Amino acid sequence: MKNKKEIWLNLGCGVSLADNFINVDNFMTLKDLKEGARTKKGMFCNARIPKGAKFVKGDMCALPFEDNYADYIECNDAIEHMPQTSVHTALTEMYRVLKPGGKLGLSTTNFDELARLWTQDVTGNPLNTPKDFEKYQTLANVIYGHQASLGEYHKVPFNPYLIGYHLQSAGFKLENITITIHPTNSPYVVHAKAYAHMHEKLKESIFLTEMMWVDVIK
Repeated sequence: MKNKKEIWLNLGCGVSLADNFINVDNFMTLKDLKEGARTKKGMFCNARIPKGAKFVKGDMCALPFEDNYADYIECNDAIEHMPQTSVHTALTEMYRVLKPGGKLGLSTTNFDELARLWTQDVTGNPLNTPKDFEKYQTLANVIYGHQASLGEYHKVPFNPYLIGYHLQSAGFKLENITITIHPTNSPYVVHAKAYAHMHEKLKESIFLTEMMWVDVIK
């Protein structure tokens, strides 16, 4: 439960704003989001703006906040959307903005498992049936993103070692990094506070591929 005095940031929020957070995204303005939430068209079909939700247009590589500003930062399925050359800068910015003792929660797909699934289900297998194509399409969407807008392209393949390396390079200490792996087809576990409004809906879901949840303390 959030203390009223705490500052929580939801980086790469997309079109669904989270309660109790300052939501940050660089691919739209608040005006765009409000119009999209009204029309529910295109990339805004799942737009959500709860009463009192805060939104700031901002780049993860140049966060518009002062040093030691936030008590908690979440970055859900967003770090893989930026260029490989920008990952270090973005994580360094998260480190800068976090208060000492503050926490970062980060999720992304484990590309090691994606590579295994691609080799198992796609490589060398003809697409003879709609089910064959569905396997291809599902994996392709996870690997490359849905590509419905500029912000929905995946650009960086992560595994536990790479995300750990980048976090340490940004300033976080190894002993303060915890990576939880959720295997393919395992029951969905909701770590993200930004998804609190979806907890009931996600209870019946499974992970379509292996996911990493990363807890980090500054």
